[in-house]
Order: sequence, then structure tokens, then C-alpha cells
Amino acid sequence: MNKVANVLRLFFGIFFLAAAAFNTYLTITNPDGYKNGGTTAWPPFLQHFWVNVVATHMVLFLILFILIEIALGLLLLNRGKWVKLGLAGSILFSAGLLFIGLGYAQDYWPARIPNLVFEAMMLYCLFFRYDKTLWQTVHPKKELTHTTVIGS
Repeated sequence: MNKVANVLRLFFGIFFLAAAAFNTYLTITNPDGYKNGGTTAWPPFLQHFWVNVVATHMVLFLILFILIEIALGLLLLNRGKWVKLGLAGSILFSAGLLFIGLGYAQDYWPARIPNLVFEAMMLYCLFFRYDKTLWQTVHPKKELTHTTVIGS
């Protein structure tokens, strides 16, 4: 089970970094494409926040969003307590995306199923230890061998 959790957290780390790259591309090419993203948020005060604050300062919020994705990705690819911090942050971040609604109608929950599955998998990962970073997983350190030279 620990191997499954390790694969999942490495996947999530790479996923967040890829999402940051994708959102950077979209921010550069079409920042206005995000303006309607929170107009269906729940509870309704989030809709007002989106329209009056986020949409009017979209590029600033997109940069913040991208920086959060990068930080979460790097934390998840680390080890020990940093992974736990990254998982906790990822759970909160994804929960926020659920409330924002991402442009889906408030009562259309099937569109949110991928986010809910994502949340469940991250909660599952929270119960395991992670002793190796992505680099240590891909390039394991070879054990040192000691030899005794006779006659020296």
C-alpha cells in the first residue's frame, strides 16, 4: 500500500508542476479565458468575490495560482514532513476549486467528480511515510562496499 501511495504522491507532484506550466501558458496567451471560472461558485458570496475582486485583477490571481501549484508540486516531490505539508495544502487547494465551481452550474455535481476523486486519493496518501524524494526514487544511491586489502 505504501508503494501505491508513493506513486500517487509523485504523480500529484508532477501533475501540479504540469498544471502550473499549462496555466502559465494560458495566462500568457488568454488571461481573460478564466474570467467566468468562479461565476457559479458556491456559496454565493464567492461569486461576488470572483466578479468584484478576482476578475478585475485576473493576472495577479493567476500568478498567485501558478505559484501555489509550483509550491505544492515541489513539496509533494520532496520527502518527510514536506510531503505531508504538500498533501495538506493540495487537499485545501482542491477543496477551494470545488467551491469555486470552475464554471459549472452549482447543481451539476458530476463535473466535480474528478476533483472529489483527487481529494480522496490525497487523503489516502496522507496516512503514509515518504522517505525518498523523486530524485532519490529515480536514481537510488548505490550502497558503498568496503573491501579489505591484504598486505597493506
